[in-house]
Amino acid sequence: MNTPIKQHQLTTRDGALCLYARDGALFAGGERPVLLLIHGALRNSSVLFDWADLLAPELDVVFVDLPGHGKSPAIAAVSIESFAANIGDAITAALADRDVVIAGESLGGLVALALGGSGIGQIRGVIAADPPMTMSKLWHINAAIGNAVANDPANQFLNAFALNIFGIAPDGTARERIYYSLVEQTRVPALILTGDVPLFPIRNAHTVPCVVDDVDRHFVGRFAGEHIQLRVIADCGHVLLVNAKQECGRIIAQFCATLTPEKATP
Repeated sequence: MNTPIKQHQLTTRDGALCLYARDGALFAGGERPVLLLIHGALRNSSVLFDWADLLAPELDVVFVDLPGHGKSPAIAAVSIESFAANIGDAITAALADRDVVIAGESLGGLVALALGGSGIGQIRGVIAADPPMTMSKLWHINAAIGNAVANDPANQFLNAFALNIFGIAPDGTARERIYYSLVEQTRVPALILTGDVPLFPIRNAHTVPCVVDDVDRHFVGRFAGEHIQLRVIADCGHVLLVNAKQECGRIIAQFCATLTPEKATP
């Protein structure tokens, strides 16, 4: 029988983060590589807990609540870079002697890419599942973020989160935020996943449309063959790590196996 997933709170430069893992996955001495999973905006780690079983026993899976999400407290500095820096602190503290691959969904994918450029030695590779690389065109995401702000207008963290990261002002207007530089600055092998449900036209859709469009694919394609790969998963929309777990799990396991070879026994 699988052991329960336990919560751990770690101190970081701007406050604290909540991480979740089974016994033996965190801290020193683990034998297996670690996959650190980062959820998307306005969600929390629990939506990804199925991954703890999906990739066992090859990988130890660790989950982290982003600042201001789930059980991680809000922080004053709200940006992709600050989120990555605080998660980097947790990696250094809790996974100091482990090989770590980071996978993030949507916003979590941007944070994963930022960590790929951080220079933290334990990080062997990163995976970004349908990361939103340019924001103003994301009609469905912007509507969800705008509604969240409208429903909780006094929430200072949420207001800063919406404006700083997504470009959504308190009055609902959208300002551009562009994150292509995170792809350019990634120093480790990176895998970008997306689906084939198109962003446009604007419509009521049963499946959440993907946020990576043809312009984004063209940009990522400039780096293909160096250390960045782009994979398209058929019949899938934006929420890849939830709605395409089996296919994503197969692809991610293969990617991790190329980065974290089994350690020789002494």
